[in-house]
Amino acid sequence: MTGRDDVVDEPDAIRELFEGSDVDVDAMLADEDPVQVAIDYVQGVLLGRIADPVQRWKAVAALADALPAALDRVRALCVGQLVADDQSVADAARQLGISRQRANELLKGENHPTPRELKRKPAEDEPGYRFGIYLGAASYLAEAMDKARPTTGARRQLTNMTMHAHLQPAGTHARVTQAFQLWLKRFPGRFRELRAELEQASADLGDLPHTLSLEQQSHMFVAQSKTRLRLAAEHKRKAGQAAESP
Repeated sequence: MTGRDDVVDEPDAIRELFEGSDVDVDAMLADEDPVQVAIDYVQGVLLGRIADPVQRWKAVAALADALPAALDRVRALCVGQLVADDQSVADAARQLGISRQRANELLKGENHPTPRELKRKPAEDEPGYRFGIYLGAASYLAEAMDKARPTTGARRQLTNMTMHAHLQPAGTHARVTQAFQLWLKRFPGRFRELRAELEQASADLGDLPHTLSLEQQSHMFVAQSKTRLRLAAEHKRKAGQAAESP
């Protein structure tokens, strides 16, 4: 816990998970390379949660068998994300360095919509997309607060809170909303437009599913990226107008 209005500090939960193991949790949390973070996390779970060496050996074997399928799900998500961002399957495949046939196999294998299907049912209508808009507005506001006052640490805390957002979207939304209520008390009267963006995105969420499917996750990532780009462009435009004003 943070000691501030019962906001959950997720790094503390991770430290509790690895308590008693040889894992350097602080180093893991501080590492910004997502590949290394993933490797450290897997090692930490295997070492910290399985004490018996025989059972741990069996768990490693089971993980090795399951890993290719799990990685293909992530690859399918990458293709689905590009396709949901108005790109053709061929263009998505070219960017990822794979064949168009392989891209189609990944989409079909994980039931991701094709460009034709997306035209019939736009991603913008999906709960994952609406959730992505909320997360994009939240991350942009968190960065703005950190720039104004680096000791706020909003971006780091937000990253920890949203690390597994797809598993508990409604719970993540509640935690993030509560955290922003606390952070924004430090900035009375500031960030009005970004606050309004976040509040509107929150109001537009509607009912969120218990978890997000892979297709919904791809929509979430697309919307999050688009929202951040839109807010950055608006900020740049307004800054330019302010500079031109006498």
